[in-house]
Amino acid sequence: ITRELKEVQYEAKVIDVPELGYVHISFTGVYRPGFKMKMIKVAGEEIQKLGYRKLLGDFTGGSISLSATEVFQRPGYFEEAGIPKDTRIAYVFHPEKTKIDIPFAEDVFFNRGWEVKFFFDLDEALAWLLAKSDEASDQ
Repeated sequence: ITRELKEVQYEAKVIDVPELGYVHISFTGVYRPGFKMKMIKVAGEEIQKLGYRKLLGDFTGGSISLSATEVFQRPGYFEEAGIPKDTRIAYVFHPEKTKIDIPFAEDVFFNRGWEVKFFFDLDEALAWLLAKSDEASDQ
């Protein structure tokens, strides 16, 4: 299952990966904050429909910049989209096209009850996402 969201400067695909039990958001282009709820809402709909509790946000094909305020608001967007708090979320970014305070972002999610980790390598992100929860928390 692939659902595409297209705007002038960016595109997102939400892909069902049934053999591994996760939803994959693939993003290309320049991220604009106004697009966030559309993308998160579609991911939330797919997670609820499929019953998965794993989400991979792949931003390696685009550039993204989030202020501290935007990072702090992000867990609320997940709640608003109906993504259950027991969903494991791995974000992967292009290291040269990302402006996010990653330790701060991970702390914000953790303090709000979410299991979210940020990566610059897709294989590492997938390994963490697909590992058992107790093994992943040690990494």
